[in-house]
Parts: sequence; structure tokens; C-alpha cells
Amino acid sequence: MAVLMSRACCWTAVGVFALVLVAGPSQTGAQVLGASAAPGGPDLPRWLTAWSPLEPVADLHRELPGAEVSLPSLLTLPAPRLGMFWSAGNPGALPFENSDTYAQIRTGYKRYSGEYRRPLDAGTESFTGGSAFGWKTLGSGGSALGRVAVDRLRRSQNGHADVLLPFSSNPFTVLDTLGDPISTTVMRLEGAAGWRVGNFGVGLGMGFEGREVRTEASPVPRQYRVSASGLTAGLAYDIAGGALRLGLYGRRTLMAQYLFMYGYADESLAYVLSGYYNPLPYELSLVGSGRVQRRFEQGARAYGVSLGGRVAGLNWVGFAQTNRVTEEQYIDIYSDEPDTDDWDADGWAIGFAAQRMFGGERVLATISARYAQLEGETQRMDLDEVNFTAKEHTFHISGEVRLLPWNGWGGAVQLALGREGRERRDLLARVGSDLQHRAPAMSVEVSRALPRGFAVAVAGGFSLFTPWGDIPTPSRMSDAYQTWIAPELSLYGTNAWSGTAALTVLWRARDDLSLWTQGTLASLSPSIGAARLEFQPEGSRTRNRIEVGVTMGGRALQKSQ
Repeated sequence: MAVLMSRACCWTAVGVFALVLVAGPSQTGAQVLGASAAPGGPDLPRWLTAWSPLEPVADLHRELPGAEVSLPSLLTLPAPRLGMFWSAGNPGALPFENSDTYAQIRTGYKRYSGEYRRPLDAGTESFTGGSAFGWKTLGSGGSALGRVAVDRLRRSQNGHADVLLPFSSNPFTVLDTLGDPISTTVMRLEGAAGWRVGNFGVGLGMGFEGREVRTEASPVPRQYRVSASGLTAGLAYDIAGGALRLGLYGRRTLMAQYLFMYGYADESLAYVLSGYYNPLPYELSLVGSGRVQRRFEQGARAYGVSLGGRVAGLNWVGFAQTNRVTEEQYIDIYSDEPDTDDWDADGWAIGFAAQRMFGGERVLATISARYAQLEGETQRMDLDEVNFTAKEHTFHISGEVRLLPWNGWGGAVQLALGREGRERRDLLARVGSDLQHRAPAMSVEVSRALPRGFAVAVAGGFSLFTPWGDIPTPSRMSDAYQTWIAPELSLYGTNAWSGTAALTVLWRARDDLSLWTQGTLASLSPSIGAARLEFQPEGSRTRNRIEVGVTMGGRALQKSQ
């Protein structure tokens, strides 16, 4: 791709290969591997991931509470950016919205542990590795951005899930009752490039991700392979030197997943959940045909319009997008015309962001909001009618006020509010759930420049999780429901509190080269009220993370320190 030909992205690629050789596999976000991604919130802000050609389409992943917490990252990332590329993912707008060079390499270790979890969450999840990304202008009319990541994840202590994303909007989930430790290796390569011709901009983004998942010395081996690809194309038209900008874009993603389980030195049971109805077990035995093979094929597409501009010192952008996803799951993979379990979902999303400087360009204020919803339905291979429906929506609004460097000090305050609703109905079991929640969050970070090019930053944040709604009475449901589904719904129906703290130390070797290290601690626990559920969650969940990184270029980062 052209993106890999730029100087900044060459830095990125060379850095990642060095990390793979020296530090082992690298670390992308938890969402890449389908991990819980909480507590502590995302490792990267949304403006750094929204452009990805592999961004999920028509899927509102169910997170653990606490994911709304995000830290400003004064010393490790540039100040927030917005635009039709950074906010909506339109690559045609990239040459209008980027005018500098930036590259970063990071590697580290992250560990989740604790008893506050869903049945399909592993008791312990540990990541090792790093990632690298960068962007650069190309001549007078082009710009490119790229990212490379290699990751290694190990799940232990009853990780029963046997699919990539057991908490997606799609209710089809495969699990086994043995739950031996499992390891995942994933590599991700993605990039985007755009060119400007007069007032027009055209851009293209491509991405690929592959992963290998295996049990570790299990008497009932599980293994599956996943490959995903994505393509994004966009157009932009600039009016009056950026006073108004219009755009169109589209995204297409494909994913294939193959799962194989069998009894080797022991026996176990596997289940395919299709909602709240009692599933039939598959025997993983030592003899006969006691094995499970399943193939997943998913196709998704999204189309959107974007609008942005600048007026009276205010930069703003808005977008609207329609989404469509279809997935077929085959269990008889050798048949010419196999029966399939089908999932189809349609959705849409809208978003808005604005940014302005105040106080003699010493204070940067940013606000962003996004709403997404979908409606989906399933049809099992043994039925000729719809057996499960889902109506889901999410809303998130956040604002940041950042003090740019002043007498060696810097600071930022972030406020956020998340709102979510999920209505899921099983037409066979004749029951359903309707859960909603709100999650206000706040975080603060203060940085201080020290002698000899050093700087230090301290950050902290918290989030509250307040749910309400209805779930089925567990005692009226099957044993499988009480084991695998009821504890998850009870967790979503229980108040929770999460907190995050981070310490960052940076050394600026020269104006365009910085080295940094960051340690983060995060904790999540339920807040038990007067009303108690039958499967009330207990305990807590923690995340410990240590990272080191190298930042090259980035005038925006220097301004934010």
C-alpha cells in the first residue's frame, strides 16, 4: 500500500519488526482480541481508531462496566483531532486534515484478573507485546497513515468461550464446559492514504487481521483460525478553503472463522447458544464422531455522508452512516448445500464533534457525541422462522478541556456520559430481557516539565454504572441458562464503580524524539444495593498495565505537553 511507502510509516514498520524480535508479540487494543476491555477503558482514544477499515459494523459489543473511563494521555499522544477522517473514517478527507509527521512505537504487558466477570470471561487474561502507528504528508497534495500490531493473549481459569467475540450483538456463541487455558496470536496491518486534486480529495484504506487460537496442553483440544479484511473508500469536496467540506464514504469488511474441537484424552460437552432457549449439548468424546466443527462467514458494509468546516475559530464535523451485517454459521462444513444458523442486522449511526481554542490559544476545548443503533434477528438451521430478535442502541458524549503548556505545566479534564439499551427476545423460550444503563465518568491529568528534558504526568478517573430494566426469572429457566446466561444478565443489572490511575514519565531526547513509560492501575467492583438478584455478582476485577514507547515527530504532541 502507498501508506507504507511514506517515511513515517517506514519508521513504524521497522520499529514493529524490532519489537517482535526483541520484546515478543505486541499489544493492540483488547477489542482486537475480543477481550473484555474493562476496567480502565480503551488504551487508545476513538479518534485514533475510528478510521480503521476493520472497525466493527452493525455490532454493539457488550462491555464490562467501567469501559467509559478514558485518560487524557498528555505525554503519550497528541491532542485530540477531529474531522471527516478522524471522526467519521472518510479517507478522502485525510489530505485536508493532516499537515504533519508523527510516528509512535509502544510495547508492554497488561493483565486482567478477578472474580467480577461473566461466565464466558476468563478469570485471568494477560497480554504481551506492542503496536506502532504513524502518519505523514506526501508531497503537496497527499497524506498517509498506517498501523501494525502483533499481539499475544493468554486466557486461563475457566475461559469457556470458543468464539472470537462471545459478547457481540449476535447471540450465536459456542462454548465448552472444560474451559482449559487458551492462547491467541494476532497480527494486524492497516493503513489509509488520500490525495488532493484541487478542491477534491480521494482516499482509500485497507486492513487485514489474522489470528491463531489454541488450547494449551488440553485433553480436549480447541483450535480456531480467523482472518478478516476491510476496505474503505471516500471522497471529499472542500469549499472556500475549509469553511465547508462535504464527503461520501463506504466500508466493506469480510471475516471467516473456523472452529475445531475434539476429545483427545478426556471428554467434555460443548453448547451452541442461540438465545435464551435451552441448548442441546454436543459430546466431545474419545471415540466415534465426538467432535465439533463450525465455520463462520460474515460480510458487512457501511455507507455514510460527512460534513465539516470551520467558522469563527470553531472546527466542527458531523456524519451519518447506515450499516448492514450478515453472518452464516455452518456445522456440516463438507456438504455442498449445508444448513446454516443465520444472523442479519441493520443499523445506523450519527456523530458530531467540535473543537476550539480559547485563552490566547492556551486552552483547547473538544466535545464529541455518537449514537448508534441496530436491529437484528436469527434463524436456526433446524427452524424455518425467526427465533431471536435484538434491538440495541448506544449513546456516548464526552468533552475535554486541555491546558496547553504554560510555565512548564499542562493539564486536562475529561467528562463523559454513556447510555445504552438492549432489548433481546427469544421467541422459542417466550422470554426476553430489556436492560438499560447510564454511566457518567470523569478523569483528570496534570503534567509538569522537569530539568534535562524530563516530564512527569499523574492521571486518575472514575466511572459509575447505573442499570435498570427486566430479565427472566432464572428459576423458571433451564440449567444451561442458569449456568451461562443468568450470571451475565445479573451483572448487567447491578450497580458498579470503576477507578483508574496512571503515572507517566517522559524524556525528550530532542524536539522530535521522546521516550516514555507509563504504568496504569484500574479496578472494577459492584455496588450492591438493597435489592439483590439471584445471581448477584461478587468480588472485583483489576487491570495492571506497564508500557514503554518511542514517539518521533509530532508537533501536535509537543504543543500538548
